Amino acid sequence: MIATPSPADTKAYNTATFSVTTTLKPSKLDQIPETLPPIPNLEFFPDSHRYTHNGRLIPWSVTKITSHDKSQADLDAMWSRRSDWEPRGQQVHSCLEAFLKGEALLNPGKYAEWVEPLLEHRLWRDYSCIASERRMVSPCGLVAGSCDAVLSNGTKTLLVDLKTVSSASRSPYSTDRQMGAYTWLLNANHKLYVDHCVTVWAAPGFVRLTVAEPDACYAAWDACFEQFKLKQETF
Repeated sequence: MIATPSPADTKAYNTATFSVTTTLKPSKLDQIPETLPPIPNLEFFPDSHRYTHNGRLIPWSVTKITSHDKSQADLDAMWSRRSDWEPRGQQVHSCLEAFLKGEALLNPGKYAEWVEPLLEHRLWRDYSCIASERRMVSPCGLVAGSCDAVLSNGTKTLLVDLKTVSSASRSPYSTDRQMGAYTWLLNANHKLYVDHCVTVWAAPGFVRLTVAEPDACYAAWDACFEQFKLKQETF
């Protein structure tokens, strides 16, 4: 059973929220680890897109916060295409996760045009995966999210997010807010400061990378989170 926040929890959340964001700190690790350990007792429920930690419901997800200011028209347009993007995204993400974990490759089915060039990209040869589909929660217990991958070549670390699009002609959009949230969570949970934020855009027969700097992404996330908090009834 998922425990919902009690009145005492809500009061603690309200007090903590004003101090949950901090500036990113340089990595305190002597060397980049070969793997990042998972956070114990952090569970994700995909049907409701909610997280629990130690049995307690996490109030907000990264997705909820970063999309808080989408217009109703944009939301309606997005959900009207759900039958296209949701199964495609789930299958391509699952194929990449199995590949990065060194597991048996999954059958991509009708999404082979997306998966095959994605797995052949040199990014995965130049860098090793130290975390895949990593669930994370903020130290105050307010926010949770999952990053697609963290890669390292021994000297540099990349935060990677995978997006699938219907065609190579689709223009990339900004992922700075989302990437900023994950840089913050990686920094808070693992004392890890990533060098670059890389969004991988997978289209049929085509892969494109866009690169952003973590401090800029964090600034976008911080501003978004502040706006989100102002809209909550508890504030």
